[in-house]
Amino acid sequence: MKARVILWMILVPTVLSLFSGCATTPAPDWYTVTGSGVARPTDPLPQADLMARQAARRDAQRQILEAAKGVHIKSSSTVEDFMTRDDYIRSRVEGIIRDAQIVDTRNTSEGAWEVDMRIDMNRIRDIVR
Repeated sequence: MKARVILWMILVPTVLSLFSGCATTPAPDWYTVTGSGVARPTDPLPQADLMARQAARRDAQRQILEAAKGVHIKSSSTVEDFMTRDDYIRSRVEGIIRDAQIVDTRNTSEGAWEVDMRIDMNRIRDIVR
């Protein structure tokens, strides 16, 4: 009987200590980017403003996705007479952004828009693994 009590006194705290670490959530590891967008000068002013703001948001999303997944780069060069004639570089990234937060949106004095976005990289690491 005493052996069972001693076993329970040792076993229960040990098991509880193992599971107590599972419930903790790590502090957010914020990754913040700034996206920039400019509209075409031929667009009417109200439309240009909206297009620039949307372009800035898309630029910030692209930067977050590049940090999370990496970028596929494809390039080729043509050299003629020891000089570069053509240089072709293309980058591509695909994915879905979830839980990104817009921190700030501002209009610059030049008419461009900037959007600050952030995402918790701990969540990204959990998804990518």
